[in-house]
Amino acid sequence: MSKRKPTSQEIANIAGVSQPTVSRALRNSPLVSEETRAKIFAIARELNYPLDNLNGHEAEISKKSFTVIFAENPADSIEGLSPFFLALLNAIVKKAARLDYGIHLGLRHATKNWNLALDEALHHGCGIIFLGNQEYVTYKDKLLAMRNREIPFTAWGPVLPNQHGVFIGFDNVDGGFQATNHLIKLGHEKIAFIGNIGDFRPEFSARYQGYSKALLQADIIVDPKLRTDAQSNDQDGYLAIKRLFDNKHEFSAVVCASDIIAISVIKALKELGKRIPQDIAVTGFDDIPIAGYLNPALTTVKQDTKRAGELLVEQLVHMTNGSELQSIELPVELILRQTCGHSM
Repeated sequence: MSKRKPTSQEIANIAGVSQPTVSRALRNSPLVSEETRAKIFAIARELNYPLDNLNGHEAEISKKSFTVIFAENPADSIEGLSPFFLALLNAIVKKAARLDYGIHLGLRHATKNWNLALDEALHHGCGIIFLGNQEYVTYKDKLLAMRNREIPFTAWGPVLPNQHGVFIGFDNVDGGFQATNHLIKLGHEKIAFIGNIGDFRPEFSARYQGYSKALLQADIIVDPKLRTDAQSNDQDGYLAIKRLFDNKHEFSAVVCASDIIAISVIKALKELGKRIPQDIAVTGFDDIPIAGYLNPALTTVKQDTKRAGELLVEQLVHMTNGSELQSIELPVELILRQTCGHSM
C-alpha cells in the first residue's frame, strides 16, 4: 500500500500558520517573511512534501503574475464580456506588461465553486484582480472569502463603507448629477431614469441618487413613475422604454444607468417614431468605445477605464510588497454629444 502524501494543510497546522500562507511560502511569495518561509520549507521536507514542482521557473512565474477573475452572471443575455470590461481588461494587461507582470484570465460563473477558482488563481499568480459583472450582493461574500484566505486582491466596483478589500471605482453620484443637471439646463423637467436601484446594484443606486439630487436642487419633483428597472444588457432598456410609453408617462429626456441600456433605449425610441434629441434626449454612463460612433452619438458620463485598470495593477503590486492601502474613488467626466443636441 502506498504511503499517503502530506497536504499543505498539515504543514500549516504544524507551522501554526494558515494554509494560504503555506502556499505562498512554497512559491516564494514576498508576502511571507524569510523566517516563516524557512520554517515552512523545513517542515515540508520533514514530511516529504513534493517540492520539485514548486522551485525554479514556476515559482518565479508565480511571483511575477496576477490572475484576473471575471465573475460573470450566467443569466446575463450579452454574449461574452461587455465593451466596458473589455476596455478595462485591456488597460490591466498593458499596465501589467509595463511592470513586467504576466496576466492569467479566469472566467467563473457566480454559481460555481469559488474555493476552486481561488486555488486555480493562486496556482497562476501571487494576487488577484477581481472584476464582478453581477449584482453586488452575489459577489461580496467572495470578497470576504479572499480576505479570510489572506489573498492579496484588488477589485473593480463601487467604493462602499466597510468593504472587504481594496476597490477602484468612480464617483457615481456625481456622474448621475452631471448628466441630469445638463438636461435640466437644456430646459427638460420631466426626466426619466432607467436602471435597477437598491443595495444589490449600488453603482446604479448612486447614479439615481445623483439624478434625484439634481432634480431637487432645481426644485423639480422626483417622480417615482419616471423610474423603471433595467439591467445593463441589450434588452432591458428597450423593454423599459416600452413600459413607460405603455403606461402613458410623459417625459422629454432619459438618464440611463449605463451605455448598454442607453443603446437599447435609443433603438426602442426610434421604433416608436421618436426623434433624438428633438423629441427625447438621452444620456448614458460609461463612455464605451461605440458611444461616440452611434447615430446620433451618445452623450454619456465617462469612466476612465485606462486609469482604473492601471490602478488595479499598481495597487496590487504594492499589496504584494506588503503595503496597506485604501480604496480609491475616481472622478467622472460628462461627454457631450448629439443625443442631447450638442453640436447639432
